[in-house]
Amino acid sequence: MRMISGILTASSLIITISNLSKGKSTLYALIFIYLLAFNPAILMWGTSLRWYGYFFPVLIWLLVIPRNTQWHWIKFFVAMLWLAYVGYISFFIFPSLFIYYWMSDKRDNKKKIRALLIPGILALLLYVPQLITFLNIHYPRSGGQIFSFSSGLVGIYSTSLSNQGVFPLSYPGLAAAAGMLILFVHVLKDIHQEWKNPLWGSWVLGQIILLGSRIAGKMRNLSVLIPLQSLAIADRFNKGSSRWLWLSLVLIGFGNMAGTYNVIMHEDTTKNSWNLPVNQVIKQVENEVGNNRSNTLIYCHDPIITWHFERLGYPVRSPYAGRDINVASRSFKHVAVIWTNPGYIPKQRMELYRFEISLLKKSSQSDYILGTDKYASFKRKKEPQYPDELIRLSMIRDPQHISTSSVWSPVFINRFK
Repeated sequence: MRMISGILTASSLIITISNLSKGKSTLYALIFIYLLAFNPAILMWGTSLRWYGYFFPVLIWLLVIPRNTQWHWIKFFVAMLWLAYVGYISFFIFPSLFIYYWMSDKRDNKKKIRALLIPGILALLLYVPQLITFLNIHYPRSGGQIFSFSSGLVGIYSTSLSNQGVFPLSYPGLAAAAGMLILFVHVLKDIHQEWKNPLWGSWVLGQIILLGSRIAGKMRNLSVLIPLQSLAIADRFNKGSSRWLWLSLVLIGFGNMAGTYNVIMHEDTTKNSWNLPVNQVIKQVENEVGNNRSNTLIYCHDPIITWHFERLGYPVRSPYAGRDINVASRSFKHVAVIWTNPGYIPKQRMELYRFEISLLKKSSQSDYILGTDKYASFKRKKEPQYPDELIRLSMIRDPQHISTSSVWSPVFINRFK
């Protein structure tokens, strides 16, 4: 599935570049692909198992304005209908994309309204079933998506000024932010012309809406504005370049390249689960248990680690497990407890996890620290629970009194949403 989403994203980039290079300079298309294809957030989320892999390709395609005005609003509403079914983040970026298309349509307002009316109504009618599902099921459970204003500002800095592949206060992170600030100054210098540019206006509006709705604290939500940002920067170069513009591009590129390296190496990105040494913890567990996978019970609260151990055939107790394990009817030779950064898991639930593990009786136990986060002290200012280690593994031998409660069960997680 990750390969499919990656191929879709790459294909949309190729099609977009081909269309952008028509009527524009080659430099315009090259800068766009340089900024977007090597943006760490696109590399992480665009190839993920989540909905982003099916969202980004259509979003990128949507940014290319049709040359035939007859298809202008048809393309917009067809693409928006797809995006709205794939991810509810579409609600928040719809105003930005609508303004981008409205300002790009050079016809008078009456002709614009007539052109968008029929495709707009049809798209709305086709979306009604999904809208009902959203209002009845997903919206009442959306509390976990809401963050403080300050967290939103951190998210905007880390995604829109710096990039998600580096720690925001690292040298590459600061360099990328400096590059964006130089670019902003360059844009503001020509504000009398740029205020008519639909790209910058739409991008800024998107930032304001995501920040005001308090969902910008989850940085992956902001990643949907990266294609629009990349196109706006490329458009600036298409209008002429200077030494300051090139300096900004070099600084942004340096940050992106450092972030891309971190993504490839799975280290020091802002996506904590991406940094986990998954292969290392699997190897450590298998060194202990050998081929006794079915007799080893895994406890973990990370979805990525859960998926890997389930795929290997281990019985896993996790809020993210594909199925719950009936431990009452089974005995185990080993229990492996894998602790990682709690992330958005409430403190109350983590305390219940720890309490249940503390009830286990055993003959012996070995603890291992697998990887450390060199930015942990900074991260604890925002997340007090944040640990120094990436993974803490506890190998428990001859476990007894394994609890049959639902604390680690997949169904238990819903009580805390």
